[in-house]
Amino acid sequence: MAERRDDIWGAVVAAVVLVVTSIVAAHTLPAWERHLFELINHRNGVIAAVLWLPMQLGAAFAPPLIAIASYVLLHDRRVAIGVLVAGLAAWYTAPVVKEWVDRPRPAALIPGTIIHAGGTTHGLGYPSGHAAVAFAIATVLAPALPRTGRIIAYTLAAVVAVARIYVGAHLPLDVIGGAALGILIGSVWNIITRRRPSGGIADTT
Repeated sequence: MAERRDDIWGAVVAAVVLVVTSIVAAHTLPAWERHLFELINHRNGVIAAVLWLPMQLGAAFAPPLIAIASYVLLHDRRVAIGVLVAGLAAWYTAPVVKEWVDRPRPAALIPGTIIHAGGTTHGLGYPSGHAAVAFAIATVLAPALPRTGRIIAYTLAAVVAVARIYVGAHLPLDVIGGAALGILIGSVWNIITRRRPSGGIADTT
């Protein structure tokens, strides 16, 4: 019951964050957001080579691959299906929200934006589909993982979000909104499906 309550609260908070950030993103570019973007985006280009691989954890092909890996490691069909469903739902829901918010990519808003490998100037910015996918997957995986595994899952999702800012594809609010969208979708999956994994890794910590 406690875990189900946590998922409900997670979904509620994520929904609020998604609504608030979408309203802000649709109407303005706060000074703090611009400064934070420039701080991250203007780092040395060598970092792009390091971030490229983990950034793929938010790509469209990530949910099926991670779903297969999670089933092999956890032997939990619910979690594996959830990774696939929630991850793809996040990927295909993000463009719908993008059309509604209609926020350009950073290069159209901030002169001097650096486009590193993996970045883009095309399309709309809010929310980040990569961040949405990564956090949806982490949220579905979390209940089946020990404490260390949960920390790793959410840390990798956060790396995806920061990487999308670094490469010049998204502004900070874009990835915050994407993370909220992913957590919302993942939490809803956890709420409506069997909450206790049938075969997760026991938390011995």
